[in-house]
Amino acid sequence: MIKVLVADENIEQATECCQYLSNNDPMLKTTSANTGIETLEKYNTLKTDILVLNSHFKDIKSTEIVDRLSSTKCERKKINIILTLNSKHEKSDFNNVVKIYSFLDKPLDLKEVSDTITQIKSENKYDEFDENYLNKLLISLRIIIGSYQSSLLVEAIKECYEYPRLLSNFDELLSLLSFKHNDLDTETIRSAIRSSLNDLNRYREKLKDHPIIKMFEPDKNISPKAFLEIIVSYMHAQKNQEIFY
Repeated sequence: MIKVLVADENIEQATECCQYLSNNDPMLKTTSANTGIETLEKYNTLKTDILVLNSHFKDIKSTEIVDRLSSTKCERKKINIILTLNSKHEKSDFNNVVKIYSFLDKPLDLKEVSDTITQIKSENKYDEFDENYLNKLLISLRIIIGSYQSSLLVEAIKECYEYPRLLSNFDELLSLLSFKHNDLDTETIRSAIRSSLNDLNRYREKLKDHPIIKMFEPDKNISPKAFLEIIVSYMHAQKNQEIFY
């Protein structure tokens, strides 16, 4: 499923757009947001693939929304915003257009919105992340699911799975997680992820025949960075996907 977030203060128009898109393409999972803050929260929480963003919100300027969503390198590479303009002159307000795929004028032609989403889909590769599979994998490695530490580990794995280049820049990954957790200290995040691997390292000898454990260097403690590199590569390999760093 491709996750589409329709953000517009006009609740009726946002709902209508969601319904049209869902009816037109069963592979789309649509959600609406009606404030700027809700847009930012849902974009990050729902792992939004495509954002249909209106040019005006009362609580946060849409220009600021675009700036905040463009604050990390991996998001800047994700050109996935369809900006809907209430008037043509608003287009000049947006200086940061790196994430904006296209501008559409209101009143919206919903077919044009749908066609633009289809075009974005055709130019990108989307891979559904299987969290149930990941949880089973982690349990098999003696990692406790549901703890605060493991939840950050799972989130880190998700980010690296979707953006493999983060595997070669652990500091950027920590900064991204910090941004998504209201500027939580990066060292706190690093420590939590390391703690989630305690049982894995403790029972490593008993797990020596596990296919993932066999991929690590022997007699060395498994670090967060090494673990992410191996498990993400393993998960991609299970789907026969080529991974680019």
